[in-house]
Amino acid sequence: MSFSPEQLSQGLARLSDANSAITQNLQKMSVINVVFTGPETLHSLTRYLQLLSSGLLQPLAEEKGTVTDANKAAEIVTQVKTFVNLAKQRNNALIGKFGLMSLFFYHQSAYQSLKGMEASGDCLFVQLQAYVPSKASELKALAEEWSQSTGDAIKAYSS
Repeated sequence: MSFSPEQLSQGLARLSDANSAITQNLQKMSVINVVFTGPETLHSLTRYLQLLSSGLLQPLAEEKGTVTDANKAAEIVTQVKTFVNLAKQRNNALIGKFGLMSLFFYHQSAYQSLKGMEASGDCLFVQLQAYVPSKASELKALAEEWSQSTGDAIKAYSS
């Protein structure tokens, strides 16, 4: 196995940290500072997509092995749950700040990032189910949660 469960854990942790940072930045956003926090948020969303692509999607696409250790599989599901919960918080914060983001037309770039996240996330969850087949049903349920939340944010930013 060239892509280890530990590497997956590190990648998920980096994405979770990025989601937390984006959420915190959005929580600080106000009418007074949106001109600064808006571009910072957009940069963070772009960086998140880069982390997702290079840190998880590419290595998982090349991986031919699977996780067979039950403990490692359970750990991965726990980390994916954390990742999904933080992504949902990020999406809720984005939805809540749509009005501010649209003041300076930042919503258009945010929409594009969300669409990228939707496609990349769908890919990630398919790859995770193949990488941890013993937990595919749990991962599929988490994928549905993630898709619903991301879809809600996309709807908010599609106008």
